[in-house]
Amino acid sequence: TPRGKRLFLGLNQKNLILLQTIRIPMGVLFLLLSKDRQAPMEMTILGLNFDLIIGALALFAYLFYQRIALNRKLVHSLHILGLISMLVQMTLSFFSVAGPHQRMGITQPFYAATHFPFSLTPTVLFGFLFVAHLLAIAPKSKS
Repeated sequence: TPRGKRLFLGLNQKNLILLQTIRIPMGVLFLLLSKDRQAPMEMTILGLNFDLIIGALALFAYLFYQRIALNRKLVHSLHILGLISMLVQMTLSFFSVAGPHQRMGITQPFYAATHFPFSLTPTVLFGFLFVAHLLAIAPKSKS
């Protein structure tokens, strides 16, 4: 739609990078949930969750955006790494929730995903960040 196209073309790359810094508190949250046995260790920085690293890289890229923006490949690489990290985390989340499909976190399932404030993390927040990554790497043409 024309309205959606205007919105997409008006997105600021710097703000999309800043949005990814929310992954720093998410990484800390998963570490605390794991300590309380509400999430498996695989979902933390000690396992396969690289949210802290991606969030720190996003913060670095935001702070030094004027220098980095000249190198579009570097900015795209950050978003592609973020997408890969999110896909790994979503897969871990799905296979760690207690249920018939559980294949990971057998001794410590992802119980937090079934309780209210934490259930928003794999549903709303991950989806929002995933779309932000896709929008950041999508080619923008005005035609």
